[in-house]
Amino acid sequence: MGGRLADIWDGQQVKLTFRRTFDDNMLEKWFELEEIVKSVVYKPGGDALVWVYNSNGIYSTSSLYTIINFRGVQPVFLWLLSNNKLMTVDNLAERGIHKPLDCKFCSEKESIHHLFFECIIARQLGHTFLILMVLLSILTLIWLVNGLLRKNINPQTQSLQELFGAYG
Repeated sequence: MGGRLADIWDGQQVKLTFRRTFDDNMLEKWFELEEIVKSVVYKPGGDALVWVYNSNGIYSTSSLYTIINFRGVQPVFLWLLSNNKLMTVDNLAERGIHKPLDCKFCSEKESIHHLFFECIIARQLGHTFLILMVLLSILTLIWLVNGLLRKNINPQTQSLQELFGAYG
């Protein structure tokens, strides 16, 4: 598009034309968007692009990666998992690639649901992972308390800002 806001919005009406007609559902969404645009108060003056996902306001590849990275699990994987698109042997068979249908862990029929929710080995791995996360949380808490004690900070009398400022 490459236009300015002033080119498409006169403060009363959105000045856009479309090459295609809208169905009723899309027209309803367009009217909703128009109402949102009308509710915003625009002030004269220059605008600046600010990348809100970085403390200095400037885009960086690492800040984008931080956004799309979900605690070490890529959103693409989660999408594949939730849409039954991971390449398990049952999905491969639907695409004409035939492999033995047995789960490599327990010899049941392999599927996404089986691998993530039913397989006894996968469940045990999940429980082990959960235990490790709890232990890591406890160790972090111990580390934090030891640091407070070494700095002679009493967590019962100090404010949160003072507590966390001790690590700043």
